[in-house]
Amino acid sequence: MLAIHCFAMTSGWPRNRHFALIKAGIALLLLAINAGASEPLPEVGTLSDSDPLFSQIREDIERSFRNEEKTPALLLYRYRPKSNETLFSIASRLLLPYGTLATLNKIETATDGLGDNDEGYILIPNQPGLFSPELLPDLPKEEAQTVFLPVPHRDEGRWFFYPGRDFSPQARRDFFTHPFGFPVAAPRITSPYGMRVSPITGKQMMHHGVDFGGRPNTPVIAAADGRIIAVEWSPVLGFFVEIQHDNQLTSLYGHLSQITVSYGQRVSKAEQIGKMGTTGLTTGPHVHFEIRRNGVPVDPFTVLPRVSE
Repeated sequence: MLAIHCFAMTSGWPRNRHFALIKAGIALLLLAINAGASEPLPEVGTLSDSDPLFSQIREDIERSFRNEEKTPALLLYRYRPKSNETLFSIASRLLLPYGTLATLNKIETATDGLGDNDEGYILIPNQPGLFSPELLPDLPKEEAQTVFLPVPHRDEGRWFFYPGRDFSPQARRDFFTHPFGFPVAAPRITSPYGMRVSPITGKQMMHHGVDFGGRPNTPVIAAADGRIIAVEWSPVLGFFVEIQHDNQLTSLYGHLSQITVSYGQRVSKAEQIGKMGTTGLTTGPHVHFEIRRNGVPVDPFTVLPRVSE
């Protein structure tokens, strides 16, 4: 490990030279840490000027935008998002395009959550640009810089970095387009997500999904592209299907009268997976629809477009 020696201030030591040496030592240390895949990345504590790493990142990013200055070497940092922070607020605080953070952290849409890996942090670079696990066909190959993302990044290993690049107009539109649709063609909500009086027990209980009502045997469709990971029966949900999507999310469809897909099958958004029914504990025909992030139920309207209830 590279050692940094900090000299004591004396009346004969120029103040600006003292801090310049310390800053240079910190920069060398960060380069050494980033170069070693086995070393943990430096962690930014807070996005405020009181955090020296944050100040260093901001200064590097500002230098990157000033074409007359030499671009700093690419460095990566860890940051644990606070509960009130979003992709856009973090990008704004860092003076980074949101596309930089989105591509580095595999955030595929504006509705995706932050810090979905096991340790709950995101990666932050000190340069604007686009990251990709593969060469991007629409950008010149010679622009790509090879970078190695550390464990436990979701796709650790060799990636490509395109300095100074940002989302194209089409990529920006795709980022803000809802990848999820409703589980039925004509959505009619009969019970929302949240605490409610159970129609079965009459007691206050958490309802972990949204119920969409309809006629018996109404086609139930996949909310988004994915792979079938469960085709099962339970006393509560009756016949149900669960789909694994590509962004830490799964969707579940319960109370089906018939299932028309099989385990392991790939399905596309809006492809029929079954028919609405009354299997399990129900008071009438409907589909119980859940969204789970890393196995934990969340409000489906964090990914669904809005509809009047």
